[in-house]
Amino acid sequence: MTKLEGLIRRLLHLARTAPGEKALVFSQFPEALRLAGKALDVAGLKHVSLDSGGRVGVRAAVRAFSEDDSVRVFLLSLRTGERV
Repeated sequence: MTKLEGLIRRLLHLARTAPGEKALVFSQFPEALRLAGKALDVAGLKHVSLDSGGRVGVRAAVRAFSEDDSVRVFLLSLRTGERV
C-alpha cells in the first residue's frame, strides 16, 4: 500500500467512524497535495486546498472548511504560512 492509499483509507475510516470530525493534511510537496485531491475526489470526500496564492483564496478556503459540514479535508502546503 502506498502512503496515498493509506491516507485515503484513514480518511474514509474517519468519515465512517467519526462523521463530525475533519482532517488537516500537510505536505511540503505540492504535487502530493494535487494527487491527494484527485484521490479524495474519487473517494467522494469533499475537500479544500491552499495551493493557490492570495489572501482572498485563503479566507474562502478557511471559511469553506470551517462552515461547510460536507468539506471534510483541508489540504495544506507547508509553505502556505510563508505566503500569508
